[in-house]
Amino acid sequence: MRAAALALCAALLFASVDVAGADQTGRPVVLLIHGGGFESGAAEDLGNAIRVAERLGFRADSLEYPLWDLPGAVRYVKHAARFYRQAGHPVYAYGESAGGALAGLLAVRGLVRSAALNSPVVNIATWYPEALPWIKATVEQARRFSPALHHSKKPILAVVPRHDVTVDSIVTYAWARRDPKVRAKTVPGPHLGGSFYGHDMRVALGYLARERQKDRGA
Repeated sequence: MRAAALALCAALLFASVDVAGADQTGRPVVLLIHGGGFESGAAEDLGNAIRVAERLGFRADSLEYPLWDLPGAVRYVKHAARFYRQAGHPVYAYGESAGGALAGLLAVRGLVRSAALNSPVVNIATWYPEALPWIKATVEQARRFSPALHHSKKPILAVVPRHDVTVDSIVTYAWARRDPKVRAKTVPGPHLGGSFYGHDMRVALGYLARERQKDRGA
């Protein structure tokens, strides 16, 4: 019942998006997915990323996915990707920290054309296992929703700060070595970059812009 209610809310939200006018040409969309350990954060946190994405030619949609509910968050971002695809838009994803797991999962499942992950959590099951009950997830679900435990259907760039102590970057590098669709790029700074945040975010979104150009030429 709860899942059905969430799906209805998501459907009503995305149904309200105007896909006419400037968007009827299939303008590329980038889904921006905030961090916060699946427990905090908000769509408005990504205001700078929205501005950069739009300067790069994307329509940016910063997602207000449900907190304290990992399965619900996964359903929400999947619905967003499917909505824009069905409306005729090429869809890409950018995620930060925990949001990087959600963005990566969209690429793993083939629901976006490519994804860029900034300081990402790529194995939810081992990142903070004590928190799984708080975010309504079993270990099996955490593994199913962890992009690093699966082969990706679409290209992924993982931006890895050199001094990130919040996320085990070794897991991200190992994922990139195993999966030819995944590339890890080392950048300066701590988790989410600190004073380097703007640089690292632009590296990630610039990758998506280049992938968009490749897609247009394909």
